[in-house]
Amino acid sequence: MPPVRTSNSNHRVTKACYRCRHRKSKCDLRFPTCGACQRANVPCVGYDAVERRERPRSDVAYLEDKVAQLEIELRRLRSVQSVDSSKLVDTAISTLTQSLAKTISHPNHHPNRAVSHSSRTPALARHPLVSLHSPLFLSQSPSPPVCVAADPAPSRPENTRCSTIALIPRHVIDIMLKNYTDIYLPQAPYIEETQLHASCERVFAQDGATASHFDIFLVAICLAVSATTLIRHDEGRATAAAEEFWNTAKGHLVYINDEQPWQRLRALLMLTHYGFVNPRAVNLVNTIGAALRLAVHLGLHQELPAQEQAKLDWSTIDIRRKLFWAIYSVDAACHFVLYRAFVFPRNAITAKYPESIFNPQDSAGTEQSPATHIWPLRQYEAEVSAMLSRNSSSSLSPCPLPLEVWRKRAVQRIEEWYAATHTSGNGRPGERIEFRELMYQHNIFRLNCSSIRFPEPTLEMRKNSLNAAIAMASIYARNTRLGKLFYIWHALYQLFDAGVCLLETIMFATRQAAAGEPCCLHGFDAAVLTRTVRTIPHLLRKIALRWPKVLTHAKFLEDHSSVALECLSHRSCGNLQAIRDMDLSAEAVLRRIMVPTEGVLQQQPPDPPAVDPMADLFAPAATPAPQRVTIDSFRDDQLPPILDGINMDEMPSIDTPVDTSWNFELFWNQSPDGAAPSLKSDELTWDFPGVDLDQIFAAFKDGQSL
Repeated sequence: MPPVRTSNSNHRVTKACYRCRHRKSKCDLRFPTCGACQRANVPCVGYDAVERRERPRSDVAYLEDKVAQLEIELRRLRSVQSVDSSKLVDTAISTLTQSLAKTISHPNHHPNRAVSHSSRTPALARHPLVSLHSPLFLSQSPSPPVCVAADPAPSRPENTRCSTIALIPRHVIDIMLKNYTDIYLPQAPYIEETQLHASCERVFAQDGATASHFDIFLVAICLAVSATTLIRHDEGRATAAAEEFWNTAKGHLVYINDEQPWQRLRALLMLTHYGFVNPRAVNLVNTIGAALRLAVHLGLHQELPAQEQAKLDWSTIDIRRKLFWAIYSVDAACHFVLYRAFVFPRNAITAKYPESIFNPQDSAGTEQSPATHIWPLRQYEAEVSAMLSRNSSSSLSPCPLPLEVWRKRAVQRIEEWYAATHTSGNGRPGERIEFRELMYQHNIFRLNCSSIRFPEPTLEMRKNSLNAAIAMASIYARNTRLGKLFYIWHALYQLFDAGVCLLETIMFATRQAAAGEPCCLHGFDAAVLTRTVRTIPHLLRKIALRWPKVLTHAKFLEDHSSVALECLSHRSCGNLQAIRDMDLSAEAVLRRIMVPTEGVLQQQPPDPPAVDPMADLFAPAATPAPQRVTIDSFRDDQLPPILDGINMDEMPSIDTPVDTSWNFELFWNQSPDGAAPSLKSDELTWDFPGVDLDQIFAAFKDGQSL
């Protein structure tokens, strides 16, 4: 704070900024940044003619910012102190219950508050929720646990630049947002397209004076995700642009807590989406877990009573359903990748699928959304993860069928789903699913690799898991060459699991062959296996360029690859005695990663570790499964009540029908020509046709600021 003047000097504090005064140029006096400083991309500060030094352009704004920073720090200090957990939880639930009464009928309503509104700061403490700017959310996403003495990952210089969106040419922003709405939004309908465009209009109107913090956050984070697709053209500049948009979005997170819970819900979803492409910046497991908890507290998992629905318009009801199923599907997918049980009792869900996606009113002229395939897949994956979970803190879900019967039925269902993505729906929406081949191979891999349910896979299962692991490595290698390695969090888990399974299977199979027992490597080309063993660590090192901690996982696989490659070499030469003399203790290490010993079922689960009460409140939901399950209830669970009132002939379902003679074509109409696209084709348009990408990157620089 500048010192208080005691003299009665006639000098006045000039309104011109320091730079314009020093250069003796006319200052337009714009606040907080004058035009000359904005064009030069330098900080704009004031000048005190009495003290002859720099000073803030506005003492009021300077003090308000200081107060905001101190309040944030005070909240952080209070949050780390010992508090009464039950009281904190009761307060949070009470506040959410009160806000539900005001927001349940107006999911799109939010105050249109200007960015410069001075009453924003005192409102930060009204919500007893974890700040979206908290390290609980803005920290690295989890990665597979490994024990290896790796060299410290080289820290990449942090990009602290922000991007002032309003300074970037509007047509460039429109191109990037169109890329997001055309490719990402149909598969992940986290927001409404009209809402995104309305927010963009407010950002550009009157230099953003009418835009709320949520408007700027929403546009910036969509641009950050969209800019990631440009890595196929120039990885360095695309990554820098995405990080600058992210820094802009992150700067407005702290102000969203005092908005409507609907904005917080969408913000958590968008944070999760960005976490998929930049897991260094966002803990996506915590963000999607908090979103699901908030959705449940808001009652989105339940259909409103008829008398309440009569008071609402169709679009409001549809948005409620869309938000819940988007959140549910993402959380289920994250649990599937993590190999954790996602046990959300279906009998607690009465929310229907949104009609705008699954039963459009103008079905003749409206293309089906890819979500008609993706959301049923996520429910299927939730069932698979619950059955094959390796959680150590909860029991496995009971299976009323013989495990092998259930597994074969699950394999059949995923194969039917994969076939449907090539043949079904108005507009063939399955062809618009990003990396559906990878989704299919990952499911086949999960159903055949070692797990707590199947600690000793059969030879057929081992062969299937090897084929799937090779296929996943091949897909990721191709995507890396094409510059399409976007979702690096998924890539880390899938490649690491595939690499561990590949190495363990090779060691197990060669040891069996040396003992004269049947070998699951029969029919596999040793050159293909060798190339895959070497490719996976190489791909992980590529990921480590954007997420340095992945170097640990690459080194772990490299350290154990030499044993597997030696086994393959001896087997190819027929030198079985050399295999018998080898030290294959690494096989046990790899097996413990796939089937951890702590994952064995316990009659009395251990006490949960102490956690922050707010983190516990908004952790991923893990509701215990019903203890008594019968065959009838299992079959009923395959067609959950959420499907009531929806035309099943028009909606794909991955659920197994009770009738084993069910005809697959009853659910999906075959295409007229019956031709499926090549799996090696570039199924989505990533090329920005007719656009000079150098001009786009140059335009991004117009918005750069320190």
